[in-house]
Amino acid sequence: MWFDGRAEQFDDWAGLEPSAGQAVAQAVLEQSGAAAGDLVLDIGPGTGAIGVHFAVQRCRYLGLERSWRMLDVFRQKLGPCPPHLVLVLADGDRLWPVGDGTAAVVFASRVVHHLQAQHFVGEVFRVNRPGGCLLLGRVTREPDGLPSRLQRQKRTLLAEHGRHTRGGGQAVRRVLDECTARGATNVGPVTAARWTRIATARQFLAAWQEKPGLDSGTGSEALSAEARAAVVQALADWAANQFGDLDRPQEFAEAYTLEGARLP
Repeated sequence: MWFDGRAEQFDDWAGLEPSAGQAVAQAVLEQSGAAAGDLVLDIGPGTGAIGVHFAVQRCRYLGLERSWRMLDVFRQKLGPCPPHLVLVLADGDRLWPVGDGTAAVVFASRVVHHLQAQHFVGEVFRVNRPGGCLLLGRVTREPDGLPSRLQRQKRTLLAEHGRHTRGGGQAVRRVLDECTARGATNVGPVTAARWTRIATARQFLAAWQEKPGLDSGTGSEALSAEARAAVVQALADWAANQFGDLDRPQEFAEAYTLEGARLP
């Protein structure tokens, strides 16, 4: 699994500032109405950039993560694990090890585009108590910033190879539309945190070259190694033309957005 091999570097590449993670955890409780003793179910908590902040809350927390290395990093951050916080190695595309109607809120951060939407929604409705909540979180970026422009060009190049990728925002919309079709009502969106980040075009290119999600989409087969290399090279050539030095640090704004659904 790609995430197992990159767990130690994940926070450097895609982590959140501690203040942002804390703000998101607090927003999850406020938006869901979860109170002391209620169960917060976190699907795909990764290295715990957000989940670790539930350690100081009075709710119960259960994190289900399919990468054992990501969970290992999460546990290192926690130190002695408080009794109300439990981490379990589990695949979100399989039956969740949670009882029916036991969760006050299901929270998923930057993960639904990796999961099967219908299965995910079915499990949300199974494990949530009546009137429970689903909250989906994702990082949003200014449209003219470095990562947004690179992402758009990457999708254009992949489309030329018959790979029509699905972004995180599209996956969130698909899940929420399925929820409303089942009688849920919308929650949010709300901005839980804002920050600025500095990165280079080469850092994004290097990460995308290795990540399996480079060519995830609606095509029937994954790109060949040669086609993947060609896409990355074409993207690098485009970036060099647009930005000049690929190693020049660039600052851009990011925000963390929460939106979801209140179940019947």
